[in-house]
Amino acid sequence: MDEATGFPTPRILPYGTKSLAVGSINTSSDASLATTVTFDTPVFVENNKQYCFVVKPDGNNTDTKIWVSIIGGTDITTNAPIYKNHGMGDLLISSTDRLWTPFTKEDIKCVIYRAQFSSSTGSIAYKSANTEFLSANNFKSTFLDGETVFVSNAVVTVTSGATVNASLSNSIIVSTVNAQSAFSVGETIYISSNTQTITDTATITALPNTTNIRVSANISFVDNNGTIGKLAGNGAFTGLVEYVNTDTNDLYITNSTANSTVNFNTGNTQTLIIGKSSRARANLVSVDNVTYSVVVPQFSISRPPGTFVEFTLNGTPLNSFTRESLDTPVQNDIELELVDFERRVLSRSNEITSASGNNSVELVASIVTLDNRISPVFGDLKKNLLVIKNDISTGNTLIANNETFPGGNTHVTSKYISRKVVLAEGQDAEDLEVYLTASKPANTEIYVYAKVLGAEDSESFDDKYWSLMEQVTDSSTVTSKVSTNENTEFRYRLPANTAANIANVKTASRNSNNSNIIRYHTLAGAPVDNFKNFAIKIVMTSDGTHLIPRISDMRAIALQI
Repeated sequence: MDEATGFPTPRILPYGTKSLAVGSINTSSDASLATTVTFDTPVFVENNKQYCFVVKPDGNNTDTKIWVSIIGGTDITTNAPIYKNHGMGDLLISSTDRLWTPFTKEDIKCVIYRAQFSSSTGSIAYKSANTEFLSANNFKSTFLDGETVFVSNAVVTVTSGATVNASLSNSIIVSTVNAQSAFSVGETIYISSNTQTITDTATITALPNTTNIRVSANISFVDNNGTIGKLAGNGAFTGLVEYVNTDTNDLYITNSTANSTVNFNTGNTQTLIIGKSSRARANLVSVDNVTYSVVVPQFSISRPPGTFVEFTLNGTPLNSFTRESLDTPVQNDIELELVDFERRVLSRSNEITSASGNNSVELVASIVTLDNRISPVFGDLKKNLLVIKNDISTGNTLIANNETFPGGNTHVTSKYISRKVVLAEGQDAEDLEVYLTASKPANTEIYVYAKVLGAEDSESFDDKYWSLMEQVTDSSTVTSKVSTNENTEFRYRLPANTAANIANVKTASRNSNNSNIIRYHTLAGAPVDNFKNFAIKIVMTSDGTHLIPRISDMRAIALQI
């Protein structure tokens, strides 16, 4: 209600709308029968504010009538005189929902109920959705977001020669199999064109003879060399397309109807995923899982004063199919790094075949109220658990060495490369040190590389090798894996070596036979003992995605000796 005018506003409270079918409306000639309106969830209102309810008949039906009381009249049910208004409100009517006319002596006959919750505590368990994380290939045509997909039974019944002609497109002629023995009426099948760019699905309605298959729908293409197969679960094994990336061969399907009899693990590379609307298809490669090490609960919650909500997470360790024994407290809309171990969300088919059908993730919201008239409210607008995997490579000597090549190791995912620094004229340097302010938990590593180019070196800077620097700070220095903001300074410099050991070596080292002045060799083999240009590269690795190093500051100092 508008506090200034006392008239209704267009704003409707959340979940404050309810539509009643005609058959659920009670009528009587003496106002003795009530029609109960129960909202889908309690509608919360604030103290000391005015609200109203509005009754709107479908199509503004003028035959709709509501019992009212009028001061000075007689109650038709009890014959008692009416000498005061009912409650504190006013009756208003409008034909436009904009202009309202008050009838101060009249009131709608009604009873308004408030919720009274039977318990002061409760819980809601949110479980991993029935999602399949699939790798697929041989994508033919384009799947549509949200479309229904069918799954084949991994057997191509008719491998070639299925003919669909324009004159009878709901009939398929086959010559390579006996249609009456290979198929049955009522079976759901797919029919692919010779190029496989169109795949239709249909139900067999008749098998007139050994070469003829009649189906429930017209086939959308004409072909004389198509293929036919059967759908898993006779077409009952379905899902909805959630995500497709043909570059990475990812195909994610939600609302999977997989069960212990029919699931993706009962298939093979002949298993097809078929789009109902797009008529696209792809071959199943593998049934995967999603690794995560960071979680963010994302829920729309209304929490009146005196109510409380606490979340706990129970996940599945990376190398297990059984959920962990202890719950982890998490907070709504706050990112939490799970630094103890990696976890994973299993595909629904993997939950069925390897986890006895148990969900691989469970998020429990525990609810408490101090007043039985109020409760936290969870909305449908946002109810997700965002899981994040840190994209970091596993550290090993091969990675460290491969990064010295001019192009580096393209498989390393976490790296930083600075821009090329050009020193001022006459300020050519002879040594280089790097300082990092960083968090580096145990089982993580930070590799620092330098690339240098001397003023007399006419070769391209891009063709120069990266030189792995050594950590001067004690190698046992680590930071807390729990306190991710705990930082320590790490110092790096180029390794020292003798002139003989670095002869014709293209990476840079400190020449111990020449006052530790940096030396590298050109691609042609000429030695260079100073540099005017340099760049820094940092590569971060970890034994697992749940632990990662962090760098908050880098300083590179070019020195003259």
